[in-house]
Amino acid sequence: MMIARCSLLVILTWMFVMPVFAAENMNAWNYFAPIYCEGNNQYKTFFVTEDIYEHASPGLADLRIVDEQGEYIPFYIQHGFSIVRENKIIYKSEVVERFKKNNDSYIDVQIIPLKNNTDVSGNSLIFELPKENFLKYIEIYGSNDGDKWSYIGRDYVFKTEEREKKEVAVGHKSKYTYYRIVVLDNPEDITLTNVNLSDQYTDSQWSSYFKMAQVNFDIKTDKTDSVITFFNDKKLKIKQIVIEAEGNFQRNYKLYGDNPNGAPLKSGELYNLQLENVKISGTNIDLSKTPTSASPITIKIDNRDDRPLDIKFIKIEYYIDKIVFPGSGNASYRLHFGNDKATKPKYEIELQKTYIEKERQDSSKLGIIEEEHRTLPPASSLNIKYVFNGIIVIISIFLIALLVSRMNVKK
Repeated sequence: MMIARCSLLVILTWMFVMPVFAAENMNAWNYFAPIYCEGNNQYKTFFVTEDIYEHASPGLADLRIVDEQGEYIPFYIQHGFSIVRENKIIYKSEVVERFKKNNDSYIDVQIIPLKNNTDVSGNSLIFELPKENFLKYIEIYGSNDGDKWSYIGRDYVFKTEEREKKEVAVGHKSKYTYYRIVVLDNPEDITLTNVNLSDQYTDSQWSSYFKMAQVNFDIKTDKTDSVITFFNDKKLKIKQIVIEAEGNFQRNYKLYGDNPNGAPLKSGELYNLQLENVKISGTNIDLSKTPTSASPITIKIDNRDDRPLDIKFIKIEYYIDKIVFPGSGNASYRLHFGNDKATKPKYEIELQKTYIEKERQDSSKLGIIEEEHRTLPPASSLNIKYVFNGIIVIISIFLIALLVSRMNVKK
């Protein structure tokens, strides 16, 4: 009985003490925004807004998603998406020779390049089949000169009233310019015509998530330079700056970050030529290879002895991030941020995002950002809290020691 009472007291002690430590840890986050979820899919998503970038730590290391019970919800950050495209190139051919040996029918063809002095490349041959139903095994050979032949493989083609097979593989990126097709055991003289070489392949292209916004800017003249300044208070990761100016011009520029007197982040030329025979324009400053979150941003345009440019507006394109997390459409969640000392959490969901990105995801909305309002207790009450916790721990240790001593006496 004594053991049970002491064990219960120890458990209650830690139940009181541990929540205090957890609450103190959560107090380090300064902002939160409610997450409104909809839909029945397992995974929910939302995009990070400008205001979150402004108050979050660099790299979004301080983002935390918390459910109604105060438990952390795992998530990952996705910066973009991959576009997979299927491509198909068809090369036509010319018949070089047809002949028969024993019961086998031979057809030699030469592949026609798409352009002169270019190579051909393919992975299958496609035939035009006769009207009658048949099944024939064929052998394929390749050559670069139409004289020396290399064996490629054996396959079959057929046609029925319901199905047909008219394509055979010739290997990955085969570059032969001549092909020999041998129709085996062909006393019926089944003829394969219009032989084409097909090159089918897929490629993928990565595309980052981004948005565009117009910025307020200030412009001054310093000798022969136009000095443009705008602020990036939201700490947005800028990938491109778009300058809209009227007239025909061709001016050199230098772009600076936090220090307008230091080394430029980028230099180049801005131009716009709208003539009768020439219409070219290049007024965008591409920062995609070296995006910047600097503020202020200064652009110095060298006007030489010409008039300063009449700049109508400036827009920026900036990268945005997508957050993906497992959630329920009926549950309430909060996004916490604003803790420069927080480190990026490590969730195993990060290892699964390649597969999760192929799943359907429900779009969620973020509510109004609120600042955490924490009322700190007076110093005296704060000390009493720790004293109280310490007393409970000491009592627990004393009871355990007493229990052990009594057990030793009984022995």
